[in-house]
Amino acid sequence: MSTYTTGELAKHVGVSVRTIQYYDQRGLLTPMTTAGGRREYTAQDIERLQLILVLKSMGLKLAAIKDILNSPNATDVLQLLLTEQVQRLRQDQAATTTQLKTVIAVQKALAVSGPFPCLLYTSDAGRRRLRCRS
Repeated sequence: MSTYTTGELAKHVGVSVRTIQYYDQRGLLTPMTTAGGRREYTAQDIERLQLILVLKSMGLKLAAIKDILNSPNATDVLQLLLTEQVQRLRQDQAATTTQLKTVIAVQKALAVSGPFPCLLYTSDAGRRRLRCRS
């Protein structure tokens, strides 16, 4: 079984040594300790660290990540979190697509009609719409 020092783990995963040390202090990583007091990490620790980084990038706090990872039903909790994240990203994507269409419409109208070529109005359905001169 291969083991890694703190520095090797940090380099392998692309984080600082200080990050590894901080996660150790918070109980997110639990390395083996040699007789000389040196910390050694396994392939399982690499996988755990990568999962921590993914969950952190999703906006989870370290305390919540620790609770999830230490939960007896961690896989189920992770599935639920990932499903929720997919839903949020799809909503964000839809909003971004709408914004992009609006920007392109205004850009095209500006090219044809000059400044302030568009008016914002409310449709019969109560949705705000953009009407541009062409």
